[in-house]
Amino acid sequence: HSKDKLYIVPSEFAESWGGYKQKNKGLPFKRLPFFCCGLSLQPFTDPVCCAEGSVFEVSMIVPYIKKYKVNPLTGNPLAVKDLFPLKFTKNADGKFCCPATRKDFTDNSHLIVNRKSGHVYTKDVIDELNRKAKNWKDLVTEEPFVSSDLITIQDPRDLSKMMVDKFYYMERGQQEEIQKRIDAGKEKKSDALEDNIRVSDSTRKVFEKVAVRRVEVEAESALRREADAKRRADRDAKAPPEAQSAAKKRRHEVFTSNAAAASFTSTVAPHQVVNEMKVLSPQEMRQEWYDRVRKGKKKGYARLVTAGGILNFELHTDIAPMACDNFMRHCASGYFVGTKFHRCIRNFMLQGGDPTGTGKGGESAFEGGQMFKDEFDSRLVFDKGGMLAMANHGKGSNRSQFFVTFRQADHLNLKHTLFGRLVGGKEYLELLNDTPTDDKDRPLKEIKILESTVFVNPIEQARAEIEKEDEEAGKTKAVKTTEAMWFSNRGDPMQTHENRKSVEVGKYLESSYAKADLPVDEKEHVLTVGKAKRAGTGFGDFSGFK
Repeated sequence: HSKDKLYIVPSEFAESWGGYKQKNKGLPFKRLPFFCCGLSLQPFTDPVCCAEGSVFEVSMIVPYIKKYKVNPLTGNPLAVKDLFPLKFTKNADGKFCCPATRKDFTDNSHLIVNRKSGHVYTKDVIDELNRKAKNWKDLVTEEPFVSSDLITIQDPRDLSKMMVDKFYYMERGQQEEIQKRIDAGKEKKSDALEDNIRVSDSTRKVFEKVAVRRVEVEAESALRREADAKRRADRDAKAPPEAQSAAKKRRHEVFTSNAAAASFTSTVAPHQVVNEMKVLSPQEMRQEWYDRVRKGKKKGYARLVTAGGILNFELHTDIAPMACDNFMRHCASGYFVGTKFHRCIRNFMLQGGDPTGTGKGGESAFEGGQMFKDEFDSRLVFDKGGMLAMANHGKGSNRSQFFVTFRQADHLNLKHTLFGRLVGGKEYLELLNDTPTDDKDRPLKEIKILESTVFVNPIEQARAEIEKEDEEAGKTKAVKTTEAMWFSNRGDPMQTHENRKSVEVGKYLESSYAKADLPVDEKEHVLTVGKAKRAGTGFGDFSGFK
């Protein structure tokens, strides 16, 4: 054929001819996923890590190190004492996620482990909450650490150490030995402690740490589930104000439900000929209350009572209404009663609002207990002690936990929602500043909230005013008048007209002329105008033809 080449190109030589090299076959993937052991290439259950960022299953790596004394991925020297356990966090769907932001881990996530605590975070969380904030404490355990304790276990920009065919034990042809060990482990269904390999003291310590941590995680999860179930039951017993108002079907003023448009363009949507206004969502209803409070510039007032004293707060409902609404709802419902201030740092702040007392629990007072967004404002700054603000673990992660500052804290500005200030109990707050704590900043003497009271709630007042206005109008806020013009799309002025159902043209004009103050002869003339004899459709008799 005229298009046949009498030569081969370099790519053909490299792939199919003399330049072809036998490659490792039978590999499940080319790049090692972050949730798999680098030795067994299978998902891990008890992961451990080393200073080079290599992740292994503890039952696989210990026998390998005992025999070869090197890292199976890089070939560098490695001892059992150099390993430390990893603590991966899972969400409700069972996926690995960041414990601070709850963002799912993917193969493109930049993952960093804190060697001191073993918790795995994303790089952006470490940069924002630790490095930039100069907060050298673990975000979960609050354990102090240094920069060298941060180890990268996955960098999407440098995947060289994740390539399976480049692993040290792969290049040395040790994969068959590893596979035999995996198969033997499946048959025996036993862990490394039951293996025939001799276990040293350092190895045993690793296993003991993993076992203890597993028990702690299970206990914390059980406690959190029990507390959450109790809070959900209490919340369901009393519906929030917006849920009660939703039963009245308050509707939007501008947007429709789109039901008529959907029925016109879709064969699946039910038939709808009336274009109704959209029912307000709980968030939209609350926003209407907040807008009225902002306009009125009203403040709220609440009190927390402990065994040692009283703390009175002024709440900035006109600047941060959502955080204030959440706090006042919890105070009114007794959510804070019985909870402890679980964290106290001298000359910094006192934190509470967690029913579990662990610093990891708590739910918002809104529907589903979901987290709500931040409300930053340049008018509110941490320029002195007694500032009341929301505790969070990232952007838009506000729930029920709050804290009160002891001193000025400018580094918290525009990072935590400040929604109130102390107006009574300053002497007691100074006493709390001297509270003795343990090495994890937990007060040695219990500081428990015995009572919570709301004195002034402008948001509740705004809600009552709006509902009263709707009741007085006798209809929803969306339809304000029935005397609207034809182009306003807000009402039909002819809804009650006697000729409303008529299909004739001019049905409303006829009635207007008939009721006009005219003489009888003129009125008859007006009513007969326009009723000319209908022309025929035939050719006629051609009498006018010329």
